[in-house]
Amino acid sequence: MISILSWNIRGLGSTIKHSHLKELISQSEAKIVCLCETKKQGIDRNLCSRLWNTGGLEFRAVDAEGASGGLLMMWDDTFFHVSQVQSNRNWILVEGRFSAPSATFCVCFVYGASSVESRIEMWKELKGLKPSFKSPRLLIGDLNETINTEDRRSKKLNRRRVGALKSFMDALQLIEFPLIGRKFTWSRNHEASRINRAMAQPE
Repeated sequence: MISILSWNIRGLGSTIKHSHLKELISQSEAKIVCLCETKKQGIDRNLCSRLWNTGGLEFRAVDAEGASGGLLMMWDDTFFHVSQVQSNRNWILVEGRFSAPSATFCVCFVYGASSVESRIEMWKELKGLKPSFKSPRLLIGDLNETINTEDRRSKKLNRRRVGALKSFMDALQLIEFPLIGRKFTWSRNHEASRINRAMAQPE
């Protein structure tokens, strides 16, 4: 079994958060860690080493723009041997071979763009990378989007937004993992929704 940790950390500047993250990585035995909303620029190996406490370390970071955004993906390079990496403001895509079980896979970490139009373009962009990344794909992250009425407490859906995401999922033949232990992944006041998801492409 491969353990992957994905977290909207809402800022990576606090030393208390560093300690909590390091403990979480240790407890989960995560081989790949994906963080969005780091709200940091210039993330370097020194910072990543303070967070990482197992195996070898490689990483790809995307700088925050002002006080928002920012991505960080770290992985154990003794377990996941990466052959290519691409990234932009809202996603990091790595392709490599796992050592146990031995399999080549793409891991796509996504932080959904804040605007509807930007999210729709993001799905088109990621779909366009399919010829360059031929391995089965795992997609994980804060998609900032729902798929059906059960994903929102309000039961309201934007059909155009949902259609763009479903078209992307169908094109890549992505199958969603069920959410265990809770119904929603985000809440504020009386609002709640499921916007964090994990999906995989069959081999």
